[in-house]
Amino acid sequence: MARYIYLEHYSADGGKLGLSDKVFSQLAKHSIKTIKEIVRDKNTIVQAAIRNNTVNYKIVVYVKKGINKDNIKDKLEERITNSLLLTCETVPVEMNIKVVEKSIEA
Repeated sequence: MARYIYLEHYSADGGKLGLSDKVFSQLAKHSIKTIKEIVRDKNTIVQAAIRNNTVNYKIVVYVKKGINKDNIKDKLEERITNSLLLTCETVPVEMNIKVVEKSIEA
């Protein structure tokens, strides 16, 4: 499994840029933190792997009961995609996002 994605001709003078899978993982974690409906939970999973020059995300997040899970999934996918576009523009991405309802004990 690859650890980096290399972007050819990243700058005007033809440079290369290598982005680690850790960069993509941190982008997703930051996107999760920006959505207030997602519960901060130690069981949250964020995995970013690079296969065939494509970033593959596996994400599991938790929300309170009664929150629209599809809405949260779409919002998270949009935030991650926007972060990726701002960072590197052209990296192909596959996302597997699972949103789980969790009852919160007081």
